[in-house]
Amino acid sequence: MAWYGGRVVTREGLSVSHFWSDIREHGCTFATAGTAIPLLLAQPAAPDDRDNPLRIAFGNAAGALNVEFQRRFDVHVILAYGSTEAGFCLVNRQLDADNCDAVGWPRPGYGMKLIDAEGNPVADGEAGELCVKPPAPSMIFTGYLGNPAATAAAKRDGWYHTGDAMRRMADGSYRFIDRMKDTIRRFGENISGTALEAEINRQPLVEE
Repeated sequence: MAWYGGRVVTREGLSVSHFWSDIREHGCTFATAGTAIPLLLAQPAAPDDRDNPLRIAFGNAAGALNVEFQRRFDVHVILAYGSTEAGFCLVNRQLDADNCDAVGWPRPGYGMKLIDAEGNPVADGEAGELCVKPPAPSMIFTGYLGNPAATAAAKRDGWYHTGDAMRRMADGSYRFIDRMKDTIRRFGENISGTALEAEINRQPLVEE
């Protein structure tokens, strides 16, 4: 924002009731909506929902809600995957109903591979750990302070091992599954603990 001569507006804590008034008051054109999206969609519809200066917003992991947010508020939602160590390496800039579960496609210059527990590449559609190689070494972290063992485990041969399980789809997009440590391995298949919990929560006899 400093490079482009822009402004950053912050407030202490999320306020759903003041979100759009803040956007309008300060003329915000970009926002990190994220976890606020389901809360904003839960608010009663208003005639001026689409009357706002917001053009782009970072979305929420909850797929289809991003599409509804785009439609209701006339805001272009983008999704991105990244980390402190590697920055944003996957981006979904053209989110629609067909790809709203994709965290994105690789940014130009980034190397991507998915590997199994033994370090072997996995086929498209199969879950594996995402490993990232940036276009230049300076675009990734140098190491964990005072923890050479953790650094050696995470950085190998120029690849950063994210610890995240993903699937690469036929169209080249990536779907986030779970953290590797939260993944249940059964008969060679990686099962997301989060997905399993969501399925259980859909059962009528389960409250939570």
